[in-house]
Order: sequence, then C-alpha cells, then structure tokens
Amino acid sequence: MIYMKVLIRLLLLFIPLVAGATPRLTIVNDEMSPLYITSGTIAEIPEAMTLDEAHAVISRLQNHIVVIAPGNMVPYDLRGSELIGYYGGSAAAVAFHAVRRSVPPETIAVRIDRRSFLQHNRRPVIFSTDQLPENREPIILGAGSTQWRGTEELFVLSEIGYPIRVENIATGREIPFVESSFWNVGGTQVEQVRFAPGERAWYLRLQTEPPIMDGTGYHFALYNKTSPSDASYIGELVALQAGQAGPVIFRNGSTLGWVGQYLRQDGVIEIQVDRAALADLAPHISGVDVDVVFATSHRREGQSERFTMDTLTLPLHQ
Repeated sequence: MIYMKVLIRLLLLFIPLVAGATPRLTIVNDEMSPLYITSGTIAEIPEAMTLDEAHAVISRLQNHIVVIAPGNMVPYDLRGSELIGYYGGSAAAVAFHAVRRSVPPETIAVRIDRRSFLQHNRRPVIFSTDQLPENREPIILGAGSTQWRGTEELFVLSEIGYPIRVENIATGREIPFVESSFWNVGGTQVEQVRFAPGERAWYLRLQTEPPIMDGTGYHFALYNKTSPSDASYIGELVALQAGQAGPVIFRNGSTLGWVGQYLRQDGVIEIQVDRAALADLAPHISGVDVDVVFATSHRREGQSERFTMDTLTLPLHQ
C-alpha cells in the first residue's frame, strides 16, 4: 500500500516538470471541505483585502476556478504567482473562508489549509453563501448525495450479484467465480453507477458494498463505437484506491496522465473526469459516445484479481 501511495504522489509531482511553457504546480487541499481556487498576478490579488475586495477579485477570476475535493490534490496551470479562493461545503470549521497563498518561483507543490485563510484586521474573511460565484457544474465532490438525484443510472448489479468475468491479473487468465479470493472484498462489488455531464467534467458515482479498501481499483476501458473493432480501444480510466481521496489516471500503452480525482466516503466513490485533461491525452474522444467495459479489481499480498461487471455506453458528447 505504501508503494501505491508513493507512486501516485510522484506522478502528480512529476506532471509540472514536463508540462511545457505554462507553469504548473500541484495544489493540495488539506481540509475536508471542497476548495475553490484560482490564480493571478500580485496586481490582481494584493496581499491585503477586505471582504468586498476579495469578493470582487474572485468574481473577476471565476472562469479560471478549479475545485479540489476534500483531502485531494490536482495539477494546476498557474496564472501569475498568487492563489486565491475559498472553502465550500458543510464543514463548519472552514466553510466559506477565503484563502490566499503566494507561490514562490519554481515551486512544484502548494498545500492549502486553514493557515492560508485570508485575514483583514486580524480577522478571517468569510463569505456568505450569496456572495459566492455561481458554480455551473452539476456535481461538487464531497458536497453531499442530494446533488445526484435525477442523474442517469448507467449500471445496476444484476439479481444474481456476480461479475461477468473473474480474471487473475498476473496471468490474464479467467478463473472460476467460486475460486475468487477478492469478490465482495474491499469494495469490488459495485451495486450502482450514476453519471452526470458538466461543462468542464464528467461525473460518476459508484455505490459499493462497504468497506472500500486501499488496493481496490475502479476501471473504465473506453472504446470508440464508430471505429473498427481492431482500432476502437481508446484507453482506460483508473481510480486506484490509495487513501480517502486521490487521482484518476488515464493510461494507454506509454500514455499515462492525470485526468481527474476521486473521493470516497463510506460505500460511495465519487469520480470527476476533467474534459480538457482527457482530451489532451486522448484527442479523438471529444464529442463521441464510447462503449465502456466497467471492471473492479483488488490487489493484496501478491494476489490480484479483476472483475468485469458490464459494458456501458458513456455519452461523452453531452
């Protein structure tokens, strides 16, 4: 488990070093509320601001706001040297507090928490709910289950309650279901998958049989429905569990990169897939419907198994 956590963190910290001319860094949300963050120059984001001034700045920069799930981290394209934002959600200790943080040159990672609270006259700057910029995304990871009401149901576990295929990952061979060691262990049994499209991302909600354990993976193998079968494979989205929050990775051969984030709570995994990040790694995916082979996996003590659950249609044109 330690190896997986180190690998994920190294991957995220490596991204800013290879991303080209635009400065990039990893922003870490060290609180348990969603963090809304944007950036600009020192002229745009001065060190001292009143509540009204902070509100005006965030409103001007709202088109560049990204949302980082509780306890998560994301690679971020930095505009200037200053970060500004606020905490949303229901955690009373930090909700709606404004944050501000300077980014020194050549910094590759910044942690944001209550020590980053913006203050005026030695008092924290706290927004009211009607002062927050409008958020056009349908889902905010960590903002509660009610936001998923009415979203599309992509998958429901069949009455027999078994996966379509059980595979030994090391050998690639199918094994009889009765010989499986990890079915219904650590969150491998997913009972429901919901889907919601947003302007900047796609969102998935997986309801599993708890508890969810580190070492469990959630896999979405993408296939272009309009391509010939021998050329239809696009790649795979993977949310490998290594903590309560972490990255979603896209992989296809030598292509490997960050495309989103996951958040787990009780028996639920919420997944955000960033549209722009996925399009950068898989340029031909935008605007098409894809077939998705949905699977779960678990790895522990030298054993690893994969459970194919179903083939879904993911409407990525939405």
